Amino acid sequence: DHNLCISNAQRRRLVCKVNKRYRNVDGAVFCPKSTDEQSTDLWLAPGVQLVRCHTGLGLFNNAFYTVLAIAEGAVRLRDDDVGGEIEIPLGSIKKNCSGRGALTYDGAQGRTLPGRVVCFGLKSKRLTRGHLIVGISRATALEFFACAP
Repeated sequence: DHNLCISNAQRRRLVCKVNKRYRNVDGAVFCPKSTDEQSTDLWLAPGVQLVRCHTGLGLFNNAFYTVLAIAEGAVRLRDDDVGGEIEIPLGSIKKNCSGRGALTYDGAQGRTLPGRVVCFGLKSKRLTRGHLIVGISRATALEFFACAP
């Protein structure tokens, strides 16, 4: 599932909720949040999906990555947007990447999201028609679109 929401606070809560399922995976590594207020605690294990929050380290802003392996202080990632692999220091993950369990509507703009797209914040005063259009149009088919309660 791809969860879309309006606020970064709700995005962080959803990322933590989705990411907790990796804490019991063999070899999972815990990366506590950094001092950046946008940061979240993150469990890393093969299969964890990430989104890049900053540029640098050979990663691209708002690009999608999947953890392939963790070894000796480094994380090997697959670039889910263009293919290829890159290895970055484990310590740089928490300040440069976020879990892909949720995106803001703005962060999802311009992307096609495979699988189910769930839109949150439909009762928010800040939700605009543009947010709703972005949310609906991210899904590849209407049967993959859902609204959160």
